[in-house]
Amino acid sequence: MRETTTSYFYKGEEEKVQAFVNDIDWEPFHQHLQRLGFDTAIDVSLYTCYRQYHLHVRGTDNLVEKTGIMQPCFESVYLQDFGTFLFRTVDYDADLRLKAISEGDFDKTWEDFDGKFGPITLQVNMDFRFKQKGGGENGVRLFSAEYTHVDGWKFFEA
Repeated sequence: MRETTTSYFYKGEEEKVQAFVNDIDWEPFHQHLQRLGFDTAIDVSLYTCYRQYHLHVRGTDNLVEKTGIMQPCFESVYLQDFGTFLFRTVDYDADLRLKAISEGDFDKTWEDFDGKFGPITLQVNMDFRFKQKGGGENGVRLFSAEYTHVDGWKFFEA
């Protein structure tokens, strides 16, 4: 029986992840920001958290002047990711996997279970990260997006 699950990227897969990140076309992402009224440069960097790969996607400009009547309240307002995920789906033979588990054979890869991978996907949740003049910080979602080399960018409004 075949099943499908999500496979994330962990330390040791840096070459594969870095090649994917290097080939991302960021121009549609910038165009989406411009349609929303923000013309800020984006800084992108790869990092690990609990051995899992993620991206920091952050605006470089303080957007406090774009906050209108709320401007007196804010010290700074930046575009910043609040959750990025790099993953791919894997379709595998569940019977082979269950057999290995029942035999206590845990040193297996998806390939051992006839795993077939989908395209690498990047999910990005973009927020306004604001710091108030009187103290305190918070954020509010602006949009979410997904990217694959197959489909390009898809944007989802908050």
